[in-house]
Amino acid sequence: MQYTDIELAQIFLSSCPGMTPKKYKKFIEPFRDELDAVRHAKELPYSIFGKQEAVVREYLKDKSAFRNYLKLLDEKKIICLTRASQNYPHVLLDFDDAPIMLYAKGNVQRMNFSLQQSITIVGSRQPTRYGETVTKLFAGDLSASGVTIVSGLAIGVDACAHAAAIDAGGMTIGIVSGGVDCGIPTDNIDLAKRILDADGVILSEYAPGTPVRPWMFAQRNRILSGLTCGTLLVQAREKSGAMITVDHAQDQGKTVFCVPGEITQSASYWPNRLLREGAIPVLQAQDILDEFAWDGRVLGSTKKNSLDWTDRSDVEQKILLALSKGQLTVEKLCDMTNLSMQSLMSHLTSLEMEGIIKQFPGHIVDILDAYRP
Repeated sequence: MQYTDIELAQIFLSSCPGMTPKKYKKFIEPFRDELDAVRHAKELPYSIFGKQEAVVREYLKDKSAFRNYLKLLDEKKIICLTRASQNYPHVLLDFDDAPIMLYAKGNVQRMNFSLQQSITIVGSRQPTRYGETVTKLFAGDLSASGVTIVSGLAIGVDACAHAAAIDAGGMTIGIVSGGVDCGIPTDNIDLAKRILDADGVILSEYAPGTPVRPWMFAQRNRILSGLTCGTLLVQAREKSGAMITVDHAQDQGKTVFCVPGEITQSASYWPNRLLREGAIPVLQAQDILDEFAWDGRVLGSTKKNSLDWTDRSDVEQKILLALSKGQLTVEKLCDMTNLSMQSLMSHLTSLEMEGIIKQFPGHIVDILDAYRP
């Protein structure tokens, strides 16, 4: 992975032992930017680390250790997203406690575009059959309508939401506690692979190799809610970690949706209570699409235009086939079709003029809904 100089400086500083967003801000405050801070490393305010001061000083002296660290990340196919990175989630930059760095696996090139229409789905780790059914229904229908599904890759509602999004051919993002290489529950290892195979993304603010600790879940949940346009709570008992995500969503000014449940079911405690307190009740995915006025594929009623691929050239058929499973970056499309960039762009321009495909910011290409197979 190639990084700019400013990204390298940010990765170097943010990977210091014991670094937090608040400490990071104080650490670089006296300098013009991170590059300037690295050039004047002796003048950094190490005292903010207290007992870890000597450890941090030693870490920043050892440039060879940092080079080895970058090599390890490359070997594990882990991408560092700093606040200066093009693919860092832009929406998080609005928050004071935004992660100073995110570690990612997967197709980060399409992430910012995909987050423009996105929902976080959270709920019980032990959902009832009703909870599982509802989660699959909402996640599947929203994904089929072009909405990105974000969840925490935990067992229960999280896993149902990710799996349903993949099955519907949509984009899904998993946020884990602990490192992206070790923070995934054993039961969900295969699901994580499916997310990556489907061009999804797995994110964490913790360095690779960081074991999961109980306090990390609450910390992680601010990212879960912060990434998306709103949070959907499916089921949550009286003592539920999912409520931390809902609390963050409310603090961040995000819309909170709840699925009503049986009043005799303990799993329905928080959704029903939040509905009484003013959360938005939803009975189908279309309710969420309507709330945000998203022009997704209207569920079950999209009128398709005929597109006879046999009338297209071999090259155009190849392009349309690659796009038939979902939007792609131009770079990914180039790899999948084995076309030169010049040839690909020429055909894309032609298809766009015919109103069959559309190119979006971030070098994203997709088939228009009316022509989607």
